[in-house]
This record gives sequence, C-alpha cells and structure tokens, in this order.
Amino acid sequence: MATLRQVSFGLGMLAAFASIVRAGPGPDIAVCSISDLTQYGREGAVGSGTVGLAFGTSHYNAGTVGILWTNAPSTNHPLLTQNMYRLMTVNGAARFEQIGQAWVFNSYCPLQNATCSVCNPDTVCGPTLGAGCATPHSAGNHASQSNLSSRGFVNPFTGVYPSSLNSHAHTHTPVSHRLQVDDADLALPGAIYFGESHAVTRDDATSGNQNNNVGYRQFHVTGPSQSGTFGFPVIGDTVSETPAIYAWTTATHVVVAPTPGTDGELIVAYEVTPLVSGGYHYEYAIYNMNNDAAVGGFSVPVELCATVTNVGFHAVKNHAPEADAPSYSNDAWEVAQSGGEISWATEAFAANPNANAIRWGTMYNFRFDAAEAPVAANASISLFKTGGSASVAILAPGAAAPIAADINADCLADDADVLTLVDVLLGVDADELHIARADVDGSGSPNGADVRAFLDEYMGD
Repeated sequence: MATLRQVSFGLGMLAAFASIVRAGPGPDIAVCSISDLTQYGREGAVGSGTVGLAFGTSHYNAGTVGILWTNAPSTNHPLLTQNMYRLMTVNGAARFEQIGQAWVFNSYCPLQNATCSVCNPDTVCGPTLGAGCATPHSAGNHASQSNLSSRGFVNPFTGVYPSSLNSHAHTHTPVSHRLQVDDADLALPGAIYFGESHAVTRDDATSGNQNNNVGYRQFHVTGPSQSGTFGFPVIGDTVSETPAIYAWTTATHVVVAPTPGTDGELIVAYEVTPLVSGGYHYEYAIYNMNNDAAVGGFSVPVELCATVTNVGFHAVKNHAPEADAPSYSNDAWEVAQSGGEISWATEAFAANPNANAIRWGTMYNFRFDAAEAPVAANASISLFKTGGSASVAILAPGAAAPIAADINADCLADDADVLTLVDVLLGVDADELHIARADVDGSGSPNGADVRAFLDEYMGD
C-alpha cells in the first residue's frame, strides 16, 4: 500500500522539507554546494545541437559516522549525478520540465574539509568521509567522461551497483555521458534554470538516509556565443536536501512511497491554472527520486462528458545508445481517453525492458486543458518493472453540466436519445443510468410527461 505525504510548498517551507526527509543516525551524504556550471563540448550546429555541461559540487556527511568512500572498482564510493530543469510560463500557466541529465560520476579520494559543517575528519582520501566533513569535485571532474557510468546499473534505493560499473568499451563524442541539454531548451526569454545534484551510496542507504541526497541551485543562462558557447551565472544559494521539483513553488507536491521500506519515493507535483479564454490548464509532473521499479503509466480521472483538449507529454531525453550500457527509448508515451480517465503509458516491461519509463533521477510531465473546474480526485501511477500501482491525491476536472436531452449518456443530444427514451418508456431498455436520465422533468420516474420535457430540451424550446 502506498504512503502519501502532501504539502504545498513556498520558499519559506524548504527548511521544513529538509526536516521531513532527514533520517536517523548513521552515514548520511548530502550536497551542500553547487557551483560553476560550465559547458564542455557540443554536438551539432549552433541553435539545433546539444551541449555537454557539468557543475562543481561539494558533498558532505550530514550523519553521525563516517561514509565509506573508497575508489573504483570498489562498490563503496558515492555516485554523483546531475540534472537540469527549466521553469517558465506558457499561455499563463507554469511549466516545470527536466531538460537534461548526466550519467553518474564515480567519486574518489574524499577530502576532509570543514566547509559545510563541523568536521570530524578521517584521513585525507579515506577510507571514509568523517561526520560533518565535506569533499569537493570541480565541474571538470564531473565532466570527465572516462569516470562517468550509466545510471542503468545502479539501484538508487539500496545504493548497490556492480564493480564493473565504469566500463567504457565505446568511443566518446564531445557530449557523451555529460549533462546533455539541447540548444533549443536554453536561454529562452523569461525562463528560470536549475541544476540538481543527486548522490547514491550503499551505506547511506543501509542506514535509511537515502531520501535527503538531492539538492539544487538556480542559474541564469546567457548566449550562445557565435561559437556556440553558453554562460551560466549562479543565482542565490544552494538548496540542500531538497529536489529541484520544489523550485516549482506554486505547485502542490505529494510524496508517494509505493512500497515503503523496500523501494524508493516518487514526488508528484501539480497545478491547475484558469485560462483567460475560459476553462483550466492541468499540469502534472512525476519525479522519480530513488524508486528502482520506475514508472510506466499515469492515469487521471476525467468525469463523464468533461471536455479535454491540448493533451501533452514531455520527457527528458535519454542519452544515445552505447554498446556496454542500457539503451533506453525516447518514444513518447501513448495517450488514451476512455472509461472515465485520461491515461499515458510507455511500453510494458515484459515487451521492452528498455522502454521510456520514468527511471530514478528523472521527471516527466503530463498536461491538458479542460472546460471543467478542478475537484479533488485520485490519480493512478503504474510501476514499470513490477506491475504494481500507487494512488495519489490530485486535482482533476469535475463533472460537466449535464445535458438534459442526453438520455443515453453519450454526452450528446441527438436522434439516438429519442430511441433510448422510447425504449425506456416501453420497458425495453432497463439500463439504470438511462432510466434515471429519462426522468427529464424530475418527477421521480420516467413517464409520458417526460416526452414533452424531452422535446422542449431537444428542440431548444
């Protein structure tokens, strides 16, 4: 049974979130500083290509005992990965999307700095990072392609990964494995950008401290220059122990644990915005923080006769295939509306284990417009690997105003309703919904008087 934690966040509540996710004693890795977002290479023409990025980090031990930190091929060193997000307004509604992701960086040689907290140091370069101590990695470190490994071999909840993780039996392009972002997603007028750091390591997870390993920082984007280089001045401070999805401050956030204690958490964010032209825009995002099962489907209830338009989907782009790493699809999810819901889904795990699921450290968006105002409802999340599901409290379109002459409940008033009314009055149609709707005059049961009431509605008299 999934557990839920629902909070509507403003900037003043970020510290409260940190107190929620902080776990008990033991080793506890967290990011305390993000800096120096830098471009390292590009692929494709300026304006239509992709750039490789990386930023510097300092991670520290927020726990009470040392974090194991031994060099590869040991499996007891933290893996650090990077994401990028964009917040902007589209047709009056907020839109928060992930626009880039990197492979994991194999960290090494922990320094014992007191730059983030009071430090109880181990020796420089380990074998542990002492309680309260920090170790930096430069943007250049994070951009080192030979030390970047596929996320697909990592269990984000347990921190377990194979000793063969850092395999590079392939060639590198200028952007391989780095934080990859398309030119078209950068330097858009009015957009706000965020870099996010996420750490995964085994003994932090064993102590149950894996839910505060993410932090973020805002960046401005300038350029590109004639040669295709962007600039990224920093804005504000690093927000520690908080995923970047909370930078979408006008949204409501719901934390979902589909299988508490055995797999990680998802965060669902949503916002409903009235449209100037009438109706409402419904915007949802699912961020998989550290759930290994991943997400393969999302369904939102839509009341009978609600009018849904402008249905959309957005997924961060997976990296190009490599011979010695999982090659994940970039196919858009299929969308369908039937049975009182609108749903999006990727291929089933059994059909394609490399389908475009929402894997750990990634966030996908789902959106539509509807004429109807929002009401409280429950959406459904389908887990990709296990086939399980979780329910999440959201806002969804309410019921449309009923059409009095719609006897057969198909959301139309047409000749078919004449036949249904006749069949109900003759006792041929015993459908309970049809019988209820055939009582057009509201007398309590359908009878001959409803014929006149129906004709008045149907003919518009």
